[in-house]
Amino acid sequence: MNKRPVSYLQTDPRWAKKPYRVKGENSTIGDSGCGPTAAAMLIETLTGKTFTPEDACAWSVAHGYKALGNGTYYAYFAPQFAEFGIKCWQLSWTNAYHNPKAKVHEQAREYLKQGYYLIALMKKGTWTGGGHFVVVWWADNKVRINDPASTKDKRLNGDPATFFNEATYYWVVDARAYNAGGGASPAGPEYDTYTVKAGDSLAAIGAKTGVDWKTIAALNGIGSPYTIYPGQVLKLAEKPKEEVEEMTQEQFNKMFATAMQQYRQELRDNDSGEWSRKAREYAVKEGIFAGGGAGADGQPNFMWEDFLTREQAAQILFRFAQTHGLA
Repeated sequence: MNKRPVSYLQTDPRWAKKPYRVKGENSTIGDSGCGPTAAAMLIETLTGKTFTPEDACAWSVAHGYKALGNGTYYAYFAPQFAEFGIKCWQLSWTNAYHNPKAKVHEQAREYLKQGYYLIALMKKGTWTGGGHFVVVWWADNKVRINDPASTKDKRLNGDPATFFNEATYYWVVDARAYNAGGGASPAGPEYDTYTVKAGDSLAAIGAKTGVDWKTIAALNGIGSPYTIYPGQVLKLAEKPKEEVEEMTQEQFNKMFATAMQQYRQELRDNDSGEWSRKAREYAVKEGIFAGGGAGADGQPNFMWEDFLTREQAAQILFRFAQTHGLA
């Protein structure tokens, strides 16, 4: 089971009446801030740093993700999490409301098992009369939820049949490291992307990018009437995976031997620290060490920084013992 995330309520008196609005409306965090509140719960959980619904709402407004007369644009989540180095993406653009057998619900369950968290958009029913974002952190005989607007048991421990009948869209948040999920699968392939601008259409984007608009629609789960939104990040094509040439044990051994030889060659000189000067002088004077040939300065090269083998250590101890009549 995944760990339960930090819980925040958009209706908390500390910020419920504070503005979450753009020009032309009077909305507050308490009535419209479910999306940023859901994000705040997971960001604070995964970073360990305080990040409240008030912080998240301020970021949303500052970056243009507050929707006039509504809540938060769907495009908000990915860049908000990216601000903290957390991977987040929308699972599908196929509307799954009142379609509990839609494939996306099973995909959502699978991501939870792998250690990811989800943010789900709920539509009219148990959780909302319109639209409402919630955090989903596990699913077994109940769907385990952090609801930004409620502490009622039926909304925190949801009936699976009811939940999957009322869930519409999902955003996946990579929490595998936090949940020690083992990373059973990557966060998904890397894609070239395009951010939708006002006035764009799939056909126009296809013409700009050279990718067939039907391919873009299929890749992003967009069906008829092929509606897209400003700020929406569309996948265009999967980036080619970098091929890594496998190395045999024999190749590694040769590479390691060459590298060690080069490294030891750099150590084979008389460079050494002042801290060992008296000890070195004593060892040379008493004949405990012998130089290994002349260095660049014409002096015996004692190779002070080179490695010392057990054989060499035994020889040093034996010379010391001979010098002091112990052997």
